[in-house]
Amino acid sequence: MKFSDDEILEAVRESISGVLQIPLDEVEPDSVLTDDLGAVSVDFVEIMFRLESRFNVKFHSGNPLDQIARSFEPGSLSRDGVLTNLGVVVVRQRMPEVDAGKVLAGMPVGTVQAIYTASSWARAVKELLQAMPDVCPSCGSESLEPVRPSVLICAACRQEVECPTQAELFAAWAIEAFSSWTRARPVEVGTPG
Repeated sequence: MKFSDDEILEAVRESISGVLQIPLDEVEPDSVLTDDLGAVSVDFVEIMFRLESRFNVKFHSGNPLDQIARSFEPGSLSRDGVLTNLGVVVVRQRMPEVDAGKVLAGMPVGTVQAIYTASSWARAVKELLQAMPDVCPSCGSESLEPVRPSVLICAACRQEVECPTQAELFAAWAIEAFSSWTRARPVEVGTPG
């Protein structure tokens, strides 16, 4: 099933509202879940589970920056648990919906989650949905139905179709971003690790 950007954002807002037990109108697209809405780490887990159930997707359970960093030289995005200058560039590009002034060199990597907004969650859901195939790779049928998170079944040939994982999407994004940065600024970025 296809969802519009507005439908995705509304479902995200409803999930956040439900988990945090606050009125829906308090959850704005740019609301920072921790600072503006009072979310704590366990709330993020519950929001993730609700969105996985709602959209039949599976989020990456680890730190996205760790997965992205695999495409760069070790220590280039973070060093001693804090963001480097390149780490700031990567987080800002990866999370364009977040106020860039909140992403600073020296920021503890573990606090990146603290700047998530409702729009951050909506972007993540949209990326996972866009990565789902439209047709069965075995028979070409468009009759794909969800059977479990990130797995579809073809109604025509009964073939199960695995969707790309969020970790795979992070890795693909990092390779693409790295390539564009090295073409634009070969001296500043370095080489992949």
